[in-house]
Amino acid sequence: MKLSDKPTDGLTFAFYKAKGDWRNWIVRKATNSIYSHCEVIFSLAEAQEEVLCHSASARDGGVRSKSIILRPDLWDLVHLPYCFFDEQHAKHLLILSAGAKYDYPAILLNHVVSLNRHSDERWFCSEFCAELIGLPNPHVYSPQALFDLLGYLRTQTSQNWPNDCPQRPTAEELANCGCA
Repeated sequence: MKLSDKPTDGLTFAFYKAKGDWRNWIVRKATNSIYSHCEVIFSLAEAQEEVLCHSASARDGGVRSKSIILRPDLWDLVHLPYCFFDEQHAKHLLILSAGAKYDYPAILLNHVVSLNRHSDERWFCSEFCAELIGLPNPHVYSPQALFDLLGYLRTQTSQNWPNDCPQRPTAEELANCGCA
């Protein structure tokens, strides 16, 4: 199972902010968010790069890996250090879930009516991305909730980034979160 076309030196999460189609509109409205989809990349990717992304996609019918160009007008990126990566877990999940269907019912039951229900055989994007990094109860995360959590984790783990890493949290980022 190929996780990345580049060396795995960290993780990048891409959050879709473009208009998209009716499905994107529904997710944004149901979750009160600017984001309607997310992807995980097993490398420190930057805007304008074409990278191998992993997620569950309604457009593509479910769980898949796909090369995507990270256009800054379409995607916001969040970087995390390598310590959030468990290669065995990620590969195992990608193999077990390859081709699994998109989980529309779980979006409805978790993010519209809050019944805390999900399928073990179907996935939605933020649930799949949260599971890939081992977050508990991955089905509770909308794209916006995952974006917020990853931003928080990024600042709280700033000491895990090499000093010369261009994706290391900035002093402004740390000051804004109250962690500096």
